[in-house]
Amino acid sequence: MNPVVDPRQQPALLDLAAARVVRKLADAGVESILLKGPATRRNLYGGDDRAYADIDLLVAPAAWPAAVRTLAQLGFIGLDVRFADGYHALAYRNTKGVSVDLHRRVPGTRADDADGWTLLFDRSEAAVVGSGRARIPDRATTFAIVTLHAAHDPKAPKVLADLARAVSVADRDLWREALDVADQLGAREAFSAGLRLHPGGARLCDELGLAPPTRASVRLQADGSFHAAVLARAREMSAGARLAALLRMAFPTRDELLTQPWTNSMAARRATLPLAFVVRWFYAGSRLAAAAGPYRRARRAERASRRPSP
Repeated sequence: MNPVVDPRQQPALLDLAAARVVRKLADAGVESILLKGPATRRNLYGGDDRAYADIDLLVAPAAWPAAVRTLAQLGFIGLDVRFADGYHALAYRNTKGVSVDLHRRVPGTRADDADGWTLLFDRSEAAVVGSGRARIPDRATTFAIVTLHAAHDPKAPKVLADLARAVSVADRDLWREALDVADQLGAREAFSAGLRLHPGGARLCDELGLAPPTRASVRLQADGSFHAAVLARAREMSAGARLAALLRMAFPTRDELLTQPWTNSMAARRATLPLAFVVRWFYAGSRLAAAAGPYRRARRAERASRRPSP
């Protein structure tokens, strides 16, 4: 949001913005689910005010083009393609500083996007948000999303605070239901990685019979080795998807270059725009080269975990 806004007013203002976006999407025939924000506030904090930074919306795969068009009509501009997470979401922002993350899926999930949408929609419920109504996940699904978010963004203090809150307030039955949601989303390993970021969560994993993750991409992401996790995820893609992702990372839109502090001034002028691409390539290449060591170690550990015991 705009930095001049009083932080105490931020949740209410974002709720109003979210209600407007949800309403416009509905007018365009697009159903949506508010994944976090109001859902986290209600299901994790009992309705107490909790600041959040952006609007996380999930839509069905078939509705994606219509959702993108609607956001553009509302003045939202796409910022990036999120190569680092296999395109689980695209980020949009308007001139007022309101950000929307338009999701194809919850991060860390491997289920088909259409199947994931159906599951999450079936487990959603209507709630009052701002000046309207929106669908939000039910309580167990919110706990699953909080845990998967921790595995995806383990260095964010607010994310870890949400995880700590979840561990402290949920009983075992609710955690078993949350694990069932994660299983149906193909996110068991990511769920385990996220829950283990909290000491109480690690004990919960033992009680739930939840083994530590073995996939290199999951372990690296939860360790905060984000660029190494990119390499591991690229290995899991098909050859065609890997090439498409590489091309999109190498040739971002001008809007994305404008959002990056190391390229924004160059991308702002047509004469220096090619230089912005060179800087982008150097930056990405240097980060991925530095990630090669952690990636190789994680791959060795992954292979070792899959060898049969002597």
